[in-house]
Amino acid sequence: MQNNNAYENLPCVLTVRDIAQVLGVGYSKALKIVKYTDISTIKVGKSFRVAKSNFICWLDEQGKRNYEFED
Repeated sequence: MQNNNAYENLPCVLTVRDIAQVLGVGYSKALKIVKYTDISTIKVGKSFRVAKSNFICWLDEQGKRNYEFED
């Protein structure tokens, strides 16, 4: 991890909306990221949740990969 302080205010479990806000993208794009990348998720009913630690690890790895989604 590069900067733990940048992540300290995140909740322990992130929603798709939380992820959208952190990444500065819309809800639809964040949902595609959650559904179609290798980020580890938890499905609660029809909603996705991501543990903060999983999100941070996934985010730190993204410099090694490129994902492109059509809008």
